[in-house]
Amino acid sequence: MKHTESRTGRRLRVTLVALLSSFACALPAGAQTEHFVPSDECMSDECTCEDAPMMEVYLRNQENARDAWVSVRNDLFTENGPQSMAEAKALFESRFGSGDSRINTQFMSCTGYDPNVNSLSQVAAVPSLGEATLDPCLCDAFCKDIIDATVDHELTHGPTLLAGFANVLHFKVACKAGVLPDSFCNGLDPMILADSEITSYTVGNYSLSESIEDLYESDPAAPEMKCTWEPLPGPPPSPSPRVLPPMPGTAAPAPVPAGLWERITLLADRFLNGAAR
Repeated sequence: MKHTESRTGRRLRVTLVALLSSFACALPAGAQTEHFVPSDECMSDECTCEDAPMMEVYLRNQENARDAWVSVRNDLFTENGPQSMAEAKALFESRFGSGDSRINTQFMSCTGYDPNVNSLSQVAAVPSLGEATLDPCLCDAFCKDIIDATVDHELTHGPTLLAGFANVLHFKVACKAGVLPDSFCNGLDPMILADSEITSYTVGNYSLSESIEDLYESDPAAPEMKCTWEPLPGPPPSPSPRVLPPMPGTAAPAPVPAGLWERITLLADRFLNGAAR
């Protein structure tokens, strides 16, 4: 009995180490964020009516990112689904692409922008529990409500990742014991990451959406005025099918008879007299 308990303890320790290693892989590398500043030092301007169109663009972009992660989540545990966090991230990037070019253009307008240092691929991080840091270019290029939504997104990752690992701990133990198939076990870490991303995007998007709704009620620059702006253009309408005009001298096609008797009469007429020219 003592031997069994010892073996179980060893398995649990190995599992916890694997969990912590996977968790570390999900966090951003410090070398990529050493130029970041704490969120309370992110001196962004208050969002006004003038910022509203970009806020809508940013929100739409984040919603597209969330939907891309949803599609990754739907592919887990399928024949060709991601088998690691790295594969899940790569699949997300292939489906989301580079995002809305208008956001990238505004980000690059930052004072002191350096393409070797500043990148939209990572604009925020959580170096310690409850603390978020941000790329200074995000602070410089975008207004405060966008920054706040980004912080909400980042701070949601910690608890959702930990909750995800806790929820699959029993599966991890079974995987280490060889009870469950590799195709299932390899999908657990991507699932944790995808669920965390979906939840984090949802929280951040809700925050930004609420800020946009507040702007409808009042412009911070002129509190007595409601805030209005030109709505974003919708997607272009689908092109109508091209119908070629009839050739000159060609009679228009006869209308299709409505009733059975009329159809029989038409067929009999064509059989006796030939098709109409």
